[in-house]
Amino acid sequence: MNIVCYGDSNTYGFNPLDGGRYETNWVDIVRENYKDDFIVNAGLNGRLAEPRQFLYDVTLRQYAPIGLLVIMLGTNNVDHLEPVEHITVGLHVMLRRALSKAEHILLLAPPYLRNDEERYQRSKELNKKLKVFADSFHADFIDVEEVVSELAFDGIHLTQKGHEQLGKQL
Repeated sequence: MNIVCYGDSNTYGFNPLDGGRYETNWVDIVRENYKDDFIVNAGLNGRLAEPRQFLYDVTLRQYAPIGLLVIMLGTNNVDHLEPVEHITVGLHVMLRRALSKAEHILLLAPPYLRNDEERYQRSKELNKKLKVFADSFHADFIDVEEVVSELAFDGIHLTQKGHEQLGKQL
């Protein structure tokens, strides 16, 4: 089965300590546990949840048929202080397009940003809406905030421990 993990730097495995990539990220841990499946890390630093995503469409076509599409987006939108309604429009379009391309969808709500109170509250609001989205699209849902115990010093990115916790949960 093809499993595509589509997201931003927290999917890619960005390490804010050195600007590189963690040796092992949550997608790698999933890959270790599902050796018979083809698992793609389609994480990209800085990616936003937007209605027009050329790379998203290319990724869906490139790895078809997709047995499971895992999406974790919204962190960069919240960091840019975009309104939650704008973020959810982008994710709504993405989920609707995925319905015909993926057999199953898993929506991961990103961890709450901790770089300031406004972003923290906006993250909480987004994750509540993402749960509603997942239900309306009959997608599975995991709130990563409930899985990982810490973020890096920047209040945005997963630590190595956070990647391990998320990978084991999935």
